[in-house]
Amino acid sequence: MLAALREGFALSKPALSAFSISKKFADVQAVSKVDLSLAQGKCFALLGRNGAGKTTICEMLVGVIAPDCGEIEILGQPFHATVPNKRDLLENIGVLSQETRLYQKFTVGETLSLFASFYAASLDVATVLELMALTAKRNKRLEQLSGGERQRAYLGAALVGDPDLLFLDEPTTGLDPLSRKNVWEIIEDLKQRGRSIFLTTHHMEEAARLADEIAIIERGEIVAQGGPRQLIQRYCEEDVISVQLDQPLPASDLESLQHSFPPARELAAQSYELKTSETFKAIKYLIALCDRLGIIIQSMEFRKSTLEDVFFQLTGKKLP
Repeated sequence: MLAALREGFALSKPALSAFSISKKFADVQAVSKVDLSLAQGKCFALLGRNGAGKTTICEMLVGVIAPDCGEIEILGQPFHATVPNKRDLLENIGVLSQETRLYQKFTVGETLSLFASFYAASLDVATVLELMALTAKRNKRLEQLSGGERQRAYLGAALVGDPDLLFLDEPTTGLDPLSRKNVWEIIEDLKQRGRSIFLTTHHMEEAARLADEIAIIERGEIVAQGGPRQLIQRYCEEDVISVQLDQPLPASDLESLQHSFPPARELAAQSYELKTSETFKAIKYLIALCDRLGIIIQSMEFRKSTLEDVFFQLTGKKLP
């Protein structure tokens, strides 16, 4: 049945689709009318702060909890509690939950062998160990691993069933920068191998590096969706200029700056930031303004706009 499902899955169909899914807990509307679609062989990132609704959406998509309303399709097939071929669909997805906690006394090899036994067809454990860069740790217990090694073992457990679709719920939370980049490299390799990946994260760099499509979620609602560069071009000016002055701008002159360059804002005392696609014009304006007021520019820095700028523009908040 599983083979027939894979063969019958037309290439034109998304790996995952959700139509107007919602979820309410008591008097809290955790998710409200969310639509999303993940193309085959791509990575879709759901980006948002802690508590924004990312994990709730992920749990609905994998069948841990049922949506109050809306529809979900996995590999072109309806996915709900009473769907006849739910077992076959579940065999074709892998899940790494934010709350994943496996038995720590098992070795890495024993853990992967256990998970492989859950599937009608699975990858060879040695293959997964090599893919996760854990061959040398095969006989180490999970409790003996570093945080990054343990997370790679958990990811291997999600992958050992050879799924076409992977759900990764904040897979690098709590990892040090090097371990995080190791996991990113593994995810990039999985994309190269044709896996479809649904990723939730609050790391801007993670979403920008891994995702082909990003949806930004705030208080259970999708507030923007598109490719990383598309979102930046749609919601932000191209360049960001940060200036540190030796004294604050008078209120009237700050208002004039904000009128000439609407995204301009005061970051802190004597520190200002503006976003513009007219960089040289903005620099000339700042220099002339400070010269007229007798204010010294202590520093001026330039950078390109990022997803963090998009998120702040849409929500007025920064991600942790």
